[in-house]
Amino acid sequence: MRSGKSAGSLLLMCAMIAGCATPITPGRAPERTVVRAEGDEPIEIPSRWCGSYIVVDIEVNGFGPLAMLLDTGSDATVFDVSLADRLPEAVLHDGETVRGAEGEELEIAKQLRVDSLRVGGMELGGFDAVLFDLTHLGNALGEPIDGVMGFQSFYDVLLTVDYPERMVRVQRGTLAHDNFFSVMPMRGPRTPSVPIEIGDQTLYALIDTAGTPALTLEDWSELGIEAPPTPIGTSVSIGGVNVLERGRLAQDVTCGVHTFVRPLFSPTTGGVKLGTDMLEPFSISFDQRARLVRFDRPGVDESHIAFPAQRGFGVGFDREESAWTVLRVFDGGPKGLRTGDRVVSIDRIGVAELGCGVYRSMMEERASCVLRVERDGSAFDLEVPLLELVR
Repeated sequence: MRSGKSAGSLLLMCAMIAGCATPITPGRAPERTVVRAEGDEPIEIPSRWCGSYIVVDIEVNGFGPLAMLLDTGSDATVFDVSLADRLPEAVLHDGETVRGAEGEELEIAKQLRVDSLRVGGMELGGFDAVLFDLTHLGNALGEPIDGVMGFQSFYDVLLTVDYPERMVRVQRGTLAHDNFFSVMPMRGPRTPSVPIEIGDQTLYALIDTAGTPALTLEDWSELGIEAPPTPIGTSVSIGGVNVLERGRLAQDVTCGVHTFVRPLFSPTTGGVKLGTDMLEPFSISFDQRARLVRFDRPGVDESHIAFPAQRGFGVGFDREESAWTVLRVFDGGPKGLRTGDRVVSIDRIGVAELGCGVYRSMMEERASCVLRVERDGSAFDLEVPLLELVR
């Protein structure tokens, strides 16, 4: 994989990561875990936070470290195809079909036999992982990615993703029912879905730590809509780069005791999901064996969560390390950009340096940015305003 940049927080308005891959082969055995530490105390898993996305370092079959994106929206562990050259003895030429973030079916030619996978205080083993080209995911994240660690990896332990503290923990034990005020039932045998209420409808939403940040909805046309979906950028999944739309509901969404006030949403064909913008206020604990999940907001008495306007350039990019290629300029976007233009820097910062945090800060804090654009062998600067794409 390429070399990459580490840093702080990220909201990729131009290229947001969408949940990765779910095997659709019936009866696939779950990945198993063993906690090496004794006792019931929590074990912190070393992690790097790229905005609201989480990267953990692992060792597989004695090789590492490898950087893995933590994805509760996927029940598979996926490695980049480059690992096949580094661990050729573990490669299996067994095909498998997986389902991508938008419901598309993808054929996988190779898998990797995982005899040992070590992460923090855990060791997994005895399962097969998918091999796939993850170049687009790494480019979109702005962080070198060797793979994606799916939800089933944590089957035998409590997994806690603590967004306010920027921490990932595992421990032995189980969650207890509390009349479903903070602890709720999870639906689905392999991934974590919880009930949400929109008006008089009850839907089940996947908790997706590596997905598109907003709430995603399939059947939204019958709901109260304050702002209809409009293109705001592009999303990235293992299936490729797609136009990303966003709108705003006119009604609140509730999940247990928590209320999301008129949230932003994205239409999808890949199922209802709670994206990272919905998850960031919480410390979330998963108990796969008991099929329970707990949403905590310590110190918060009234849990109402608001969502600011969606800001951006009004441009869809295909993000690569050295340049962002303009795929489409949306209605109301900058008149000076054309499809095929290559943006190499924003406000004199090379796009290779716009990984976790820098780009998000620009979108939130600035009225305009100066893009350095390459076109037909020449280069020029273009000042582009930041727009409220969805109010």
